[in-house]
Amino acid sequence: MPRFSLRNHPSIFSMEGKHRLRLWVLGRVGSSRFGRWLLTKCYSYEDSLLEREIFGVSFPNPVGIAAGFDVDGRYYRQLRSLGWGFVEIGTLTPKPQTGNARPRFFRLKADRALLNRVGFENGGLDNALYNLRRRGEQSSERVGANIAKNTLTDLDSAVRDYLKMFRNLYQYVNYFTLNIEPLIDQLTMEGADKKQMLLAIMEALVDFRRGQTDYCPILMKVSPDWDKELVDSVIEVLIETQLDGLVVGAPTYNHEGLKSSPRRLHKVGEGGVSGEPLFPHTLELLKYVKSRLPGHYPLIASGGVMRPEDVQTLLDAGADLVQIYTGLIYNGAGFAKRICQHLAMIAHHRKGSISPLT
Repeated sequence: MPRFSLRNHPSIFSMEGKHRLRLWVLGRVGSSRFGRWLLTKCYSYEDSLLEREIFGVSFPNPVGIAAGFDVDGRYYRQLRSLGWGFVEIGTLTPKPQTGNARPRFFRLKADRALLNRVGFENGGLDNALYNLRRRGEQSSERVGANIAKNTLTDLDSAVRDYLKMFRNLYQYVNYFTLNIEPLIDQLTMEGADKKQMLLAIMEALVDFRRGQTDYCPILMKVSPDWDKELVDSVIEVLIETQLDGLVVGAPTYNHEGLKSSPRRLHKVGEGGVSGEPLFPHTLELLKYVKSRLPGHYPLIASGGVMRPEDVQTLLDAGADLVQIYTGLIYNGAGFAKRICQHLAMIAHHRKGSISPLT
């Protein structure tokens, strides 16, 4: 495991520094088999009624870690030991990126939320491969890779960036999520055709996948900040191509209705808000996407889950899996266990179904 030092790290007194320190401690505790066994005994909860098979991948339970938490894939084993059913690493780009200037990560306590403008900081493809090669073929961890193009990559080379990530990570992960938000922003600024670009990316990825022995699912992420026309375009890509599903939800840049004081909001500045204020947006987007689909397509809901009851609400609204980030930071290491216990209780009450299947 890479050594931790204060060099090239944010202040340990900052929100970002505290987060990284917690991850380092988790990494150290869970660096051995005994440590992971101990974490599992303390924080994991298993029940056969929680198991699911989605897009050909089996999951021990339907709750996982959203992209942005374990960016470079260093801690997926330890997070599995905390009871999470899967971990989506990233957002990963071909070349390393440093992200935006600090400070860039803030807690909005009055809203039970986080605000971040970290940017897509990550160690790049080679660093992720180094971390993922520790996984064995029979690994129990379920890992997804959230991938994007580099910020400085022009539109003419965007397909190449996505394909490079897909091709090199293919044998090391269970599924891919295409993070197209920065791409959409660039397409909007340059007035380019968004749907045609998404179709071109999918054509390249599917063409590569046809030549592989194993099938690795591809999902695409949609944001609650997008207008219905753009969301509909992504849904059309889902229906028209061999895209396997959607990740529904992302931090919102809409700060209306926040409880934090204007002074606090002015101090932290702009950024994406996650946590409790995001949940209604995620639920609304999930219901809209579900209503537009002609049949059942796998959906992962992501954003604003702060209580076990929120997970059940999203499952009942049509999600197959649910991702969490801010909820873990606010609720602590035992959050996955609490969620799974709640879901199992409801599943047994419903005589064998966590949520209605479509």
